[in-house]
Amino acid sequence: MTEVLNEDGRAMRGSPSTSGATAPTTNPGGSGSVALPSAPVLQVMGSSILQPSTQQAIGAAFLVIDARARLGKTPTQIADYAAMRLLAATRVPAAGGDTVLTLLSGGEAPAGLTPSDAAYLRALHHTPTTEKASARLDSMAGQMARAAR
Repeated sequence: MTEVLNEDGRAMRGSPSTSGATAPTTNPGGSGSVALPSAPVLQVMGSSILQPSTQQAIGAAFLVIDARARLGKTPTQIADYAAMRLLAATRVPAAGGDTVLTLLSGGEAPAGLTPSDAAYLRALHHTPTTEKASARLDSMAGQMARAAR
């Protein structure tokens, strides 16, 4: 489940703050104002082409692991796998690789988060979520490259 937040990470204001509000109208036969709907309102302080005013945030996440799939795995391996799947919303790579995401794919599995997994999570969570996708990916790639040295 995701939600839309403003640039400060605040959630949309709900109906209690907007109920009973009115707005002026230009309707010649109208009473001069019309009641606003009680829909949630997203308050935005500023916006630009480089820094969009909204961000997507994970509000809740669930991971279900089949009991048979966890046989022979340590609690650390399961926790690290869950962190990668839930905190980064990742998928299991088709080609395998040096990542804890291959834990439930069969074969040789790492003991936990690999250095590349840790660098990815660090870069993902240290990059502003309001940056455009291309700028965010460039920033993350640079951070991960520096971590690999």
